[in-house]
Amino acid sequence: MAKQKSRGLAMAIQAREALRVGRGADAQDLARCALAAEPRNPDVLHEVGELALETGDGAAACDLFAKAIERRSASVPALWHISLAQAQVRCGKLDASIRSFQEGLAVDPDDKAGWSGLGRALHGIGDLRGAIEAWQRVVVLDRSAWGPCNDIGSAWMEMREWERAEEAFCKAESLRPGQGIVAVNRATLDQRRGRPDAAIAALERCVAEHPDYAAAHAGLGFALRDAQRYSEAASVLRRATEMAPANATYACGLGRALLEVGSADEALSVATGYLERRRGHSGARALESLARIALGDAEGVTSLLDYQRFVSTAKLETPAGFADLGAFNAALAAHAGAHRTLVSSPLSHATKDGMHSGSLLVEPRGPVAALEQAVGLAVTAYGRAQSQGAKNPFSEHRPRAVFLKMWSVVLARGGHQIAHIHPEAWISGVYYMQLPISIRDGGGPEGWLEFGEPDGSVPARMKAPTHMVRPEEGLLVLFPSYFYHRTIPFDGPGTRISIAFDAVPLGG
Repeated sequence: MAKQKSRGLAMAIQAREALRVGRGADAQDLARCALAAEPRNPDVLHEVGELALETGDGAAACDLFAKAIERRSASVPALWHISLAQAQVRCGKLDASIRSFQEGLAVDPDDKAGWSGLGRALHGIGDLRGAIEAWQRVVVLDRSAWGPCNDIGSAWMEMREWERAEEAFCKAESLRPGQGIVAVNRATLDQRRGRPDAAIAALERCVAEHPDYAAAHAGLGFALRDAQRYSEAASVLRRATEMAPANATYACGLGRALLEVGSADEALSVATGYLERRRGHSGARALESLARIALGDAEGVTSLLDYQRFVSTAKLETPAGFADLGAFNAALAAHAGAHRTLVSSPLSHATKDGMHSGSLLVEPRGPVAALEQAVGLAVTAYGRAQSQGAKNPFSEHRPRAVFLKMWSVVLARGGHQIAHIHPEAWISGVYYMQLPISIRDGGGPEGWLEFGEPDGSVPARMKAPTHMVRPEEGLLVLFPSYFYHRTIPFDGPGTRISIAFDAVPLGG
């Protein structure tokens, strides 16, 4: 005879059924009643957790799933671990989600959703090889799965493994012909391999076949920009922004195309319009800075690019557990310089002719844990200090809460970072723990950090102001994420190892 559902579980199941038919208020009421009736029943906790996940409340889902797993007396189903992992991804807790996915897969090694989710989480922290391995498990379990093949192609492309990327995209296309995302990715691969005409032609076909697919329009717009067909690029990117007005990448790409065609006033309007949608967004703020430079608005540029006020430099105090700062730097350089996620010049990052890691905020953290704590305190102090001065666009839009991202950059002779910004972050920074003698003792500017020069040039009535920082071992630098910055290449023996970081607004 089947076991009868408890009263609390029955209400929890009814809550999810109510949500499915659009009775959201009833669903929430039933969920509250279910928890009130049986607050320690793991099945009730899990069911209400699924409801929270479906309604987008990742934090509540994490709490409920964790309690359900803790209070389960019998073996925990794989689904419960994977649901917790999905909630952790929703909250940006990628390292924790990876462990939860792995726990679920230990219970059921054939769970396709678990392997797919693990791949996405690993890709999110920059562990590209690990992500590929996870997605390959999905392909083995389901020979018809085209999505993981497309994901594998994207990861190989990020590592500049062109042939492997092409093979994966072709397989995805053969399994599910006509998918817009696969067409855009294959065209992007053509673009990166130096085949701009083929990329543009493929994207034009994709737009014709998928006229409502914003990513196809945006991809074509960016390809036209790269080909210096700026007027056409602006027209296509304008269409992409109309289709996806919340997408910052499309809006900022439109703004850059407008600047390149000489329409600085319109570019400024795009920037300020997006800043009304997302106040303080660094990508839009950087676009505003470029537009004001193009227009010759010296007062506006000074307000936005006040390097003396906004660039903070300080020597780090020796963290607890280390004899001195030199010992800490040596331990940090050894950890960051040999991190398992290091990739040579990944496609979507600014590092050129050097190594760039994924997230360092994963276990084992080693000495990074001490740096993470120091950076968190420094970011808090920096934000408070900036809010005390005269009002300006940067200090007026301080986020309520942030989370840290952290990665390493390893450069040898000729290695550098091209000019870039961190569009989704609020404050960015860098910590130097190992420098070649030519940088440490030289007169510069080889190997130095430079602010101001953007990536590429646009017609402008004034020159962008610049500012340089000389690296020192043990130096911590913080600055607004909308500042364009780059490293000057150096020509000498030795390795330059630094850790970069972002303080990203929680919830965007």
